[in-house]
Amino acid sequence: MIGLIIGSFIAFYLARKLGRPFVEKVVNKKTLNKFDKIIKQKGLPVLFLIYLLPSLPDDLICYIAGLTNIKIKNLILVSAIGRLPGFIVLSLVGAGLASQNSVFALILFLAMMILSIIIYLKRQKLEKFMENIIKK
Repeated sequence: MIGLIIGSFIAFYLARKLGRPFVEKVVNKKTLNKFDKIIKQKGLPVLFLIYLLPSLPDDLICYIAGLTNIKIKNLILVSAIGRLPGFIVLSLVGAGLASQNSVFALILFLAMMILSIIIYLKRQKLEKFMENIIKK
């Protein structure tokens, strides 16, 4: 978890110091434009949702957030809290494998994979939902 927070900080800080030209080299333009608009208009609540859901580009979001006026302490807090459920599930999978309770680990892993696949398949609806949030 500490590594995730440090990585988020580094990505945010680099974007903040090096600016948009740097971020455009790291994040493809389509992703940058889509999330840049969402984050600038809705800020921390949308960031939290992005971190909470598996299979969304969490790391790239830190770069994009660095281009906004979001304070670093707020990003770190939202990033840590939003990523915590996924981190806990992956830790439990690892603990299940380490204790040779592979059935438990497999069930958790499959549940996470199914959720990721559903989010991937429903990504267009999720994008429309986020666009509707922006319009409000």
